[in-house]
Amino acid sequence: MSAGDAELLLLDAAGFGELRDRVAGLAGPPSGSELSEPGQDLEAELTGGAQATGSLAALAAELAGSRGGGPVRAAVVATDAVGARRAFRVLVELLDAGVTKAFLPDDGVFLGRATTPPRIAYLFPAQGGKVVGGAVWRRYPEAAEVLRAARLADGADAEQPRVVAGSLAAARLLGMAGVDAHVAVGHSLGEFTALSWAGCLDPRALLDLVGERARVMTSASAGGGAMAVLGTGADTAAALAVAEDVGVAGDHAPDETVVAGPADAVDRVCEAARGRGFRVHRLRVPHAFHTAHVSGAAEAMGEALGRVRITAPEREVVSTVTGRPVGADDDPEALLREQVRRPVLFRQAVARALRDVDLAVEVGPGRVLAGLAARVVPDVPVLATDTSSPDGAPLLAVLGAAHALGAEVDLKPLLPREEVPHCCAGHAGAGE
Repeated sequence: MSAGDAELLLLDAAGFGELRDRVAGLAGPPSGSELSEPGQDLEAELTGGAQATGSLAALAAELAGSRGGGPVRAAVVATDAVGARRAFRVLVELLDAGVTKAFLPDDGVFLGRATTPPRIAYLFPAQGGKVVGGAVWRRYPEAAEVLRAARLADGADAEQPRVVAGSLAAARLLGMAGVDAHVAVGHSLGEFTALSWAGCLDPRALLDLVGERARVMTSASAGGGAMAVLGTGADTAAALAVAEDVGVAGDHAPDETVVAGPADAVDRVCEAARGRGFRVHRLRVPHAFHTAHVSGAAEAMGEALGRVRITAPEREVVSTVTGRPVGADDDPEALLREQVRRPVLFRQAVARALRDVDLAVEVGPGRVLAGLAARVVPDVPVLATDTSSPDGAPLLAVLGAAHALGAEVDLKPLLPREEVPHCCAGHAGAGE
């Protein structure tokens, strides 16, 4: 663990009054310089002491081990004592105001009362910017193990496997802490990951297939294709493109659609969209993915899929190829082939998957899908694990939110091995 890494501080109580007293004790006086017990040596953190990070980690471990299973729950995510005190004071203010539920990821504060586990949806991404190099990979050996097992090479063909490795690592860490989903959605490449999560193919086969998919997609067509994001809905985008050989390649949100086709035709559609005052972003790709223009790639992908054993899903996946749950009559192999040339129906799939869900989580690098999902279903809390985060806070925020919503979060497997306290003895090596 390095200085600046985030920690997750979990509390529970039988009632809100009891929780308020505990939180107030941890927050200390408004002008104080110490966190109350446990973790008295956190004063060193304020003055730059060498044991700063370890002190906050010790407090996190102590609080995690002292929970009693009460229905009233709170969680704080912080990278230092100052941030922890600030978050505890926010909690005190909320509790004093009679608030019983709070979802404040920007403040690192989560509060709730629950007697049953929450229903969670996973969103698996297709891209994620910087995939490796964050705290998750440095701090958790199990994440690094996933990366090593992926046997990733350098070059553009490794980008898709890296994204999938990020999703596999995040899902593994969440599972080690006792958190899993009831339903999953995968965006484009993420459909492979979602179906693997559901048991259709094992992780090794998944990584091999997405490596093949990357190679297939680089030669998907003769070139000359293009894609663009338009800041409008799919019906309007389709109307703008009706006179061109351009189609909807992705229905992302009520205010975001991806179109694709020959480059000159896409340029004309972009100009028409700008003329209507819509936001336009041209994507840097040489092919019209998710349209009939890349049918050759879909056929090549079908050949690769035919060499792999793919079974029926054991858990619910809502496909972004069809916009509905994968049923007994659906062929997962056909879905994975067709998603290369069919539009990504993310808006429809998320709207269906997030019915009766308490929390949606983008699992992997980045947070693009979290932003889209929040616009599709604004009343469902959405977070992202963002495995590229330098301090690891997003992953811990997911666990904190799940705890506040009623999940039995077990932090012991994720605690620094050398800092596992006596209350957690015997669990230091827990994991998959």
